[in-house]
Amino acid sequence: MAAGLVGPERRGLVSGTLLSGSTAGMLLSRTLGGALAEWLGVRAYDAAGWTGVCALVAALTTLALTRHVVALRRSEVNPRGQ
Repeated sequence: MAAGLVGPERRGLVSGTLLSGSTAGMLLSRTLGGALAEWLGVRAYDAAGWTGVCALVAALTTLALTRHVVALRRSEVNPRGQ
């Protein structure tokens, strides 16, 4: 679906970025989750609630993706950055 949103000359770049981001996300989530559990303690997840943790992750992901999509659209409209 994402490759269909960009021109043919950028499909490889977009597909590669998505696949590498997916793999990096899986690896980093385990590392960061373990570090957070070690730092705050496992019971902190119960205190904060899984709903709060999921909402925070969703908000940060939405912010990051929105900024990336806007930058991508700007580069397509104005490829030379003028």
